Amino acid sequence: QVEGSALLLQSKNSNFLLDYGVSLGNHKGDPPVFPNHVSPKSLSGISLSHSHLDHCGAIPHLYISGHMKCYITKPTLDQVSLLINDFLKLSGNYLTYERKELEKMKSNSHFLNFDDEVKVSNSPFTIKLLDAGHIPGSSQIIINDGKHRILYTGNVNSVETRLQPAMDFNYGELDAIVCESTYAGTSHPDRKQEEKNFVNKVQEVVDNGGIAQVPAFAIGRSQEILLILTENNYKGNIYMDGMAVKAADLYSTYDKQFVKDPDSLKRALKRTTMIRDSRDRNAVSGPGVIISPAGMLGGGTAIHYLSRIYDNPKNAIFMVGFQAPGTSGYRLLNEKTIYMRGKKRKVKAGAYMFKFSSHIDQNGFEKLFKSIKGNPTVFVMHGEEHKLEYLMNYISQEIGLKSCSPELGNEYDISSNSSI
Repeated sequence: QVEGSALLLQSKNSNFLLDYGVSLGNHKGDPPVFPNHVSPKSLSGISLSHSHLDHCGAIPHLYISGHMKCYITKPTLDQVSLLINDFLKLSGNYLTYERKELEKMKSNSHFLNFDDEVKVSNSPFTIKLLDAGHIPGSSQIIINDGKHRILYTGNVNSVETRLQPAMDFNYGELDAIVCESTYAGTSHPDRKQEEKNFVNKVQEVVDNGGIAQVPAFAIGRSQEILLILTENNYKGNIYMDGMAVKAADLYSTYDKQFVKDPDSLKRALKRTTMIRDSRDRNAVSGPGVIISPAGMLGGGTAIHYLSRIYDNPKNAIFMVGFQAPGTSGYRLLNEKTIYMRGKKRKVKAGAYMFKFSSHIDQNGFEKLFKSIKGNPTVFVMHGEEHKLEYLMNYISQEIGLKSCSPELGNEYDISSNSSI
């Protein structure tokens, strides 16, 4: 599966947790599914790779009774706070924790910069974070128990984007790797060409008097789209709404460690009209671009704008991220229909897909594994079954390393490789 990332490491009677996310399902209203239970009192600490709910959404539950440190970058904690607060508003009836547990997690957070190495108290573990290139503050985690060095990639991107540098490949010797596989066997389009095609099409819509709506993930993707527009000389109005505005405000405070070009981002934000109140949405009129979550049209302010533009062929909707089967975004692209106020409606506006993934593709995996030192076992996770199998076959046949795809609840002994 892709969601619900959670990995427990045990060494010398000490336990350390890497991520603790939820599975949300593809349909609005699905209750979130938590990972297997972990006793908070048994944990020496937690480290979080990044702030998306499929990696962090269950962590506050551990702070109902736990007091362990959470080793994290500051941008990741800032974004966790945004997303978990929103999660509580939308799914609070299904959750086992409240805001006080989020605040307890924040008060127990220990901030790390990239390349910092820190000893986890009362345990054999040391941890080090490397830039993952996925979203601002996202980390690869190297954890060492004195005998073994383990790399947990979290979500990584090997391609430089407008917002982010590429991931760091400087790992040193490794004994085990736990690796994502979301786009194994897939090649992303050339990013610069995809940017040009996207901006040209957006400009065409706006020049013809239309509105170009870009439903985008609030964290990372919305700000990336803004930079793509401004750095490719788009001419016209730009509006941003929803949680994307709060995330952009956060990103504007970060230095080059966490945002590739802070000055470019600040320039882009200056020329953007930020919608900070629902009453300001009336200011969105005439031709222009509207960037707003949610990225799969599952809710958020994107629904408000979609209801205003879907019936006019001058307008267009630009999807810029993965669209899971069964979601409104998937239906829009494949059927040109949406559900509006409970009724199925035909979309007269244009509907386009442009791929600006923040995940590594097969070309990136080849670079990653060719940079590895040592003879590590590779545990492949965070992918659909055929992606897992493709990457495992590549690792064993082309790279010559042992690999496996762990199933939920399985345990593996890295010291002996006896159960691998």
